[in-house]
Amino acid sequence: MPTAHISFCRPLTPDTATGFLTGCKIVSSELDQATKKPKWTTLDISISSGGGDVVSSFGLYNELKGFPVDITTRNSGAVDSAAIMPFLAGRKRYACASSAFFFHQTAWSFPSQNGVSMVTVNDAGEWLSHYQKMMAELVASKTTLKADEVHQLMLEGRIMTPQEAKKCGLVDDVVEFSLPAGARWHQL
Repeated sequence: MPTAHISFCRPLTPDTATGFLTGCKIVSSELDQATKKPKWTTLDISISSGGGDVVSSFGLYNELKGFPVDITTRNSGAVDSAAIMPFLAGRKRYACASSAFFFHQTAWSFPSQNGVSMVTVNDAGEWLSHYQKMMAELVASKTTLKADEVHQLMLEGRIMTPQEAKKCGLVDDVVEFSLPAGARWHQL
């Protein structure tokens, strides 16, 4: 089965998420010139990201899940915080032995330190609670963990080793990454 290998090693921002998604769409839509059929049946996505924007991470997750190809994801160093969501889009998920997953609470950056109204503070609290709940529920739906256990990991600011991730089903296995001979690599 032809596989395109893609690497994402950036913080998740609206711009990096859009660029990554655009690149994945371009790669997954490449056609074999002889057969005019899709060139790739699988996207093998290597992720090392310290996380970032939660809204962008859910957008990546939802869009990747809708791709017409199989997706495999690999933790090649760090899949932290918001980066966990697109990582979960993989039908098969792996982690290198020297990698980790970091769970922590969602956070809000106020645009100004002066004059933040109570309404703005309350809105931020609602937003944070909603997305934190969504994150916990998504992780729970893809692992053996319960949503309240994931929420507790987030509250504690917990790092999960690859072995712990395998035990709870966050990854299928702990394997070292190796690019097959003749493979095509896409850096996005």
